[in-house]
Amino acid sequence: MCRIALRTLLAGTVSLLCPWISVGGDALLNAGAVFSEQQEPLVQPISGAACCAPGGANDSACCSPGGSGGRFDSTCGGYFRPFVGVEATFLHPNISGNVSSATLNGESVGGTKANGFYAAPRIWAGAGIGDSPFFGQLRYWQLNGSQSNTLTGPTFGSTSGTLDAYVFDFELGSRFTLDCCDATGLFTFGGRYVNWQQSSTVGSYQLPDPSQMLSATASGASQFDGTGLTFGYLLDHQIGCSNWSVFGSNRYSWIWGNQSSAAMSSATSITSPIALAASANGATASADSTLFIAEFQLGTQWKRELKCINGDAFLRLAFEYQYWNTNSDSQAVAGSFASSGPPPADVTAAGGNGPLGMSLYGLAVSTGVNW
Repeated sequence: MCRIALRTLLAGTVSLLCPWISVGGDALLNAGAVFSEQQEPLVQPISGAACCAPGGANDSACCSPGGSGGRFDSTCGGYFRPFVGVEATFLHPNISGNVSSATLNGESVGGTKANGFYAAPRIWAGAGIGDSPFFGQLRYWQLNGSQSNTLTGPTFGSTSGTLDAYVFDFELGSRFTLDCCDATGLFTFGGRYVNWQQSSTVGSYQLPDPSQMLSATASGASQFDGTGLTFGYLLDHQIGCSNWSVFGSNRYSWIWGNQSSAAMSSATSITSPIALAASANGATASADSTLFIAEFQLGTQWKRELKCINGDAFLRLAFEYQYWNTNSDSQAVAGSFASSGPPPADVTAAGGNGPLGMSLYGLAVSTGVNW
């Protein structure tokens, strides 16, 4: 009935505007009627729980922001939204402070610091709830590095240095958008535990004369252990309409704890047949201290939307820099001296390590799923 009325109305309009093509107008109306009879109804976009049905995740409207299946809509992807990430950092530490040393017959041997490139894993996991942008997460990072050198003469022996750091975070956070610069971001705040240890060791000997032997050992170790507060943010800006983006992140931490140091040294000088001199000493130190840590990342990210879990799978490559420093000069130094002769044969050993301080730089590669 409605189609007949519409056809009659269109026929009258065509007759008024173009009376000389009435025959053509009838043909046009007939074609329009056939098209309207064969036209299929429009496909309605999938939303809500239907997003998670087989094939639904491939629909462009499924889980679209703002819709009934939107990114923060608990009807798509469940009420509890977990996320996880793993990261491999490859960092080079620059350690400040004193290291153990020895001097045998005027030749000095300096201790070694752990100054190579070391792989340090970082993992994080957490969850958001419902349509809220808020979430909680746990993060863990660990670095273990060591370096050693062999002394080949005229002083023989070896030197070594170690560095170990462990960081554990518990945080609450929120996601946000910056419309002014077309960016999305994260802000987190929480507690942090840090354990940081470093050491240096020298073991050396010398044979300056067939009747003489000199030896010196020195070692020192420092440790910081404490808890405190940490906060950070990440900003991500999409490149055009691609899956690529650039991002940057900052994190700052203040940790309150105890810094302790220990040192040992020994020196021995022997001149055959009867001259012998030896000395051995040790020292310890401990003080309350505050550790400040600043961390920065700048890099690029590729991500792909996982619509039916309301998340993104991502792959990141970034430059990373960290700065660690305590406000305490507490350190332990132990010195030993021995001399025999003739001819004169002097040995000095100084064990120590600290105060604590370092910077780290390198690359970070990560992957995971962000809700």
